[in-house]
Amino acid sequence: MLKSIALAMPSYVMSCFKIPKKLCEELSAKMMTFWWGGSDQERKIQWMKWAKLSEVKREGGLGFRDIQCFNLALLVKQVWRIITKQNHLVSKVLKSKYFPSESI
Repeated sequence: MLKSIALAMPSYVMSCFKIPKKLCEELSAKMMTFWWGGSDQERKIQWMKWAKLSEVKREGGLGFRDIQCFNLALLVKQVWRIITKQNHLVSKVLKSKYFPSESI
């Protein structure tokens, strides 16, 4: 539930805008707090490092994403669409607005 809700809600915004590093850290902190079951006043035992939980499943982790890297990947996907589908209207609009005289 944590992965499907906490990462799905900001994914549209992250695919359009680069969110600040501080916000990424705060989102990760909220996910960690929810996962470990603690609150601001009470701390629970952390049986495993968050870095280990963030690894892919085939390497023993739970597959939690690094939010900052996920944001960058979504933005690169948009750039890839502009490059590969140059005849689409959105590609023409974005290219003329942000890169009128130069290459992406």
